[in-house]
Amino acid sequence: MNQLTEQQRYTIASMYSTGTTQKEIAKTIGKCKILINSKLKRNSDGRDGTYNSELAQRKSEERHRKKPKKIRLTASVKAHIKCKLELHYSPEQIFGRSKLEGVLCVSTGAIYQYIG
Repeated sequence: MNQLTEQQRYTIASMYSTGTTQKEIAKTIGKCKILINSKLKRNSDGRDGTYNSELAQRKSEERHRKKPKKIRLTASVKAHIKCKLELHYSPEQIFGRSKLEGVLCVSTGAIYQYIG
């Protein structure tokens, strides 16, 4: 998992500000150096390049909030699937057409589970 805890972010911030290498930081918090490098780049302050644990946590939470949420198999989605199945669409075609038409639909795997 590439998510860091608030404590890990705090540790990164305090160690990085004292000049500790990314390799040593990674070893301390039990993550790989590549992850530390990417988190430092992604979550540093854009104005001065410093890494602040509170800012990094806010950025992470904001990205998580904006992330598209999983579409549920609601009654309207079921009706849409049934309609397309009556037209002899395969689950792949249902998913593909829905995507092209901008209609919310579940994955092909979920469609197979629903009709199975």
